[in-house]
Amino acid sequence: MCLVTRAPVHICDMEGEMTKQALVCLYCAEINALPKPADLELCVCTACGRELMPQVPIDVSPDFFAKAARFDAIPLIVDFWAPWCATSRLLKGELQDAASAFAGCIRAIAVNVEDDRHLSTAYAIDVLPTLAMFQNGVECWRQSGVKRAHLIEDWIRGRTSCLV
Repeated sequence: MCLVTRAPVHICDMEGEMTKQALVCLYCAEINALPKPADLELCVCTACGRELMPQVPIDVSPDFFAKAARFDAIPLIVDFWAPWCATSRLLKGELQDAASAFAGCIRAIAVNVEDDRHLSTAYAIDVLPTLAMFQNGVECWRQSGVKRAHLIEDWIRGRTSCLV
């Protein structure tokens, strides 16, 4: 089991100073310095001005996913799905409910594996839908199939330091 910690990811902030943690904007892919925990829910991207901590899962391209999975210092929950998969559509609502319960503590994204056929191979996605948790470039955990929101919440709570 991977207990999520805030291990350092070194990037430079706007002044060239080294900072220890990062968040990738899910809208423009800019790497942002991670603010203090108390400011997480209010933080916006330095490049596009959009929120860095959306309360619902965001659909992203495979390229945005790869960058966020590599750099994000807070837990990133990834829903690997496909439009033809009925169970993928069922999981979307459950993940939305679970993600909103952890707003400010995790980020959730959805990646359509049909957008890049190599994605399934690269991440060994054999079953859809598959949920995975990434932090600082490391996949910490994964679960395949549809789960109810409360089970997803238990899964997140058991693998992070979130107190929700």
